[in-house]
Amino acid sequence: MKRIAWALVVMLVGAGCATTPKWAGASTMAEEKFPGRDELQQVALRAPKLDTAKHDAVAVESWTLEGPFPSEVTVTMVKPTTPWELELAQAAPALGSVLSVDLQCIAREVARFLLVHKSAPGNSLLAFIERRCGTTASDVQLNYLTGDVPETVTDAEWLAQWKAGMGKQAQALGTPEVAGIAVRRDGKRGVMVLTTGALGARYTAPIPLVGTTGTVVMRGRLSKGSAERIDALINKGAYGVAHCKTLDVLSPPEFALECPVDPADEHTTLELVAYDSGRMLGRQVASFLLWPRGSPVNVWKGPAGHEEVAAGEFESRFLMAVNAIRTAAGLPLLSLAKQQSATARLLAPHYFSAAFGEGDPLDSDRVALGMMAGWDVGVDIVSAGFASQWLSGTRDLSVFVEFILDSPYTRQAIVDPRATQLAVGAVDNVVSSLAAIFATYVPIGTFDRKEAELALITRLNEARVDRKLKIAQWTTWPIDEGEVMAQNLAAKRWEPREALQYVLGKSAEVSQGRVSGYVQLVDDLKNFQFPPEVLTRPDINVFLAVAVYRGEDWAHSRYVVCFIISNSKDVQTASR
Repeated sequence: MKRIAWALVVMLVGAGCATTPKWAGASTMAEEKFPGRDELQQVALRAPKLDTAKHDAVAVESWTLEGPFPSEVTVTMVKPTTPWELELAQAAPALGSVLSVDLQCIAREVARFLLVHKSAPGNSLLAFIERRCGTTASDVQLNYLTGDVPETVTDAEWLAQWKAGMGKQAQALGTPEVAGIAVRRDGKRGVMVLTTGALGARYTAPIPLVGTTGTVVMRGRLSKGSAERIDALINKGAYGVAHCKTLDVLSPPEFALECPVDPADEHTTLELVAYDSGRMLGRQVASFLLWPRGSPVNVWKGPAGHEEVAAGEFESRFLMAVNAIRTAAGLPLLSLAKQQSATARLLAPHYFSAAFGEGDPLDSDRVALGMMAGWDVGVDIVSAGFASQWLSGTRDLSVFVEFILDSPYTRQAIVDPRATQLAVGAVDNVVSSLAAIFATYVPIGTFDRKEAELALITRLNEARVDRKLKIAQWTTWPIDEGEVMAQNLAAKRWEPREALQYVLGKSAEVSQGRVSGYVQLVDDLKNFQFPPEVLTRPDINVFLAVAVYRGEDWAHSRYVVCFIISNSKDVQTASR
């Protein structure tokens, strides 16, 4: 038996499969919680518990799937009917009662591959299988049995011989929300695959995968727990990423998102992420493969060309590959953050050890957040994008890069137009896989407060027009109170909450009615979340101030947005 848990772990500030945990992004709405230098050093000095030989797989140049495949995303349960399914239901009712079409599809395709190649598919192909099967599971686990099955043995005899092993394996898998089973035999070999998963969300309507142009809408509810916010990204073209917009004023765990689809794309990836309260790291809820042109393919192919990477060469070759992408996308080149890269080399084995469940489970968080902190980058950072990849079965850099570009959250890390530096650290003692962690860094740079405020008001009124509401009235104070706030925050005389109290008071002097205020710290002003009431009230007035703040011992600076709301009729001064 072999247990696989591949995926892509991505952590990006403001917006990310290696393995479990399946993080997908990071939000700086929460207070800064980066580990300090000392904590990271303690991780780096420990001996990593990474068994690289356990995580190998077979990489192929191409592989044709069998099908059939869905044209839309939906959770469809099936009743056990085949002898193997009925035996599974009897041996492990927790699995047999939750068989689903998508998990059955994944089990079938993996079983076919195992029968031919005698090993699990590489994680790039496995991700393609999962999304081609239209799964809504956020964490699919594979368990399988392989062995000799003489041609003289009937199917019934085969089941009788293997049912004890299948039952023992199934009973150890707990109570998943969805499951699948598939068996295949050919010649003298047989394979049995069990798939299990947890639903990231339940959707109120099917999500079309084929022939989707214009926009695609996702409405639903997180399956478990809640979140501080939920958002999504979708790939656009060869190198672009587009944000999905919120349709309704809903509070997590409910969501309604509309994502723009480029009709010129043959295929594109859409990913949904949830940010739990008080956490900087987001978790992947779902990843869908869409076919806007209406012509899905069942053949997985690696990229053209082959770029084998020798031990010790990955970091320089990866920087060249990333800069080639940025050149093609018309973006400025990145320079290597050498000292941070040296730190990354020490931390990478611990990150993957935790991700594979072999080391301290908290190390994946520590390493990701530590890389995002960028203590050794040497510039004042406002934002960072972190990602990781363990590409099993091959050391082909072109496959590694293609896999990174396939996820919009990972892609965003390397195509952020504001980024100027890259840090990367590889695990070099892996014979037939590529494994690395990397981060990009955005310096605070030049900040135009007036332009930032105008951009926020423009985004607010675009959202209000979408909801058929009047545009918000933007009122300015008699004197530039935003500048007063900015100077006091820069000098650390005030903390952000004190800044909010100040502008609240000044807004109350202008408005004769009730005022309410909000303050958010964000790494990118595009990540500012408007208070729900400004997207529902028919008539509203706002005051706004934006500044930069870096707390004591903070790794990053933050944009501080103070947002004040009052009734338009209460304001007795000129507005913009």
